[in-house]
Amino acid sequence: MTTMKHRYGAEIQRTKGLLELAAAIYDSSLSFKTTRAAEQVLQTESRVGYLLKLSLTAHRSQRENGVSLSFAADGFRELRAVAQRKVSLAWINPSVAATMAFKGKGPFSKPLPLRAIAVFPSYDVMGFAVHESTGITSLFQIRKERIPLRLSTGQTTKQALAHSPTMFTVGAVMKVAGFTLADIRKWGGKIQSVLRPSHPDRRAAIQDGSINAVFDEGIKSWGQTAVDHGFRYLPVGRGSSGTADGDGLSSVRGAQVPIPGHGEGR
Repeated sequence: MTTMKHRYGAEIQRTKGLLELAAAIYDSSLSFKTTRAAEQVLQTESRVGYLLKLSLTAHRSQRENGVSLSFAADGFRELRAVAQRKVSLAWINPSVAATMAFKGKGPFSKPLPLRAIAVFPSYDVMGFAVHESTGITSLFQIRKERIPLRLSTGQTTKQALAHSPTMFTVGAVMKVAGFTLADIRKWGGKIQSVLRPSHPDRRAAIQDGSINAVFDEGIKSWGQTAVDHGFRYLPVGRGSSGTADGDGLSSVRGAQVPIPGHGEGR
């Protein structure tokens, strides 16, 4: 019996081919490898950008009952675009950003009409770590003693602070504790801003002691290195240093953090 051959329509072939070509670039000479310390695996990084704009528009002249799709990936701005039907689907990380949008918490003044259709499994929590030499045991202590931290965190541009779920969380937790990034600078501290949690500049700064605090997500990429060099995690939640639950955030217990020797932090 002859098997019927299958092929994609010409337009789909071109679109799919371009996407596959773009994806393949990340395995080209433009990419390089770094090591994720906590997992002891090689991670591909690339000089190629990672912001993707994709729109599949079906004009009436192409299909009588055409369906147009558009996709986005990032943070709060993209969630609003989905709610406004400007974008069909958004891939969001961390998931708490979508939770806040759905519940009307944090930067969202009202619930947005969003639904989750799939989940990409990822252990992704925020970590607030300080070096043991600082003597800091709570976030409130930083404000009380006006400690000039040498802090490594995410991007601190105006756009990042407005649209990044990570930097929103950093700001919300610090606000509960009574201080801001500007306060740290005012007290004589310094801020190291990195593009991603696994950035080699952060790892180098942890190892050479040029920073003594890290407030960021993606602890599986920097958390073990920090613990191995004398950092410990501060508790964040009820009964410790306040709570940001009103913003739709929640804390995890220290025992749930997959980093050996992380101490009492959460």
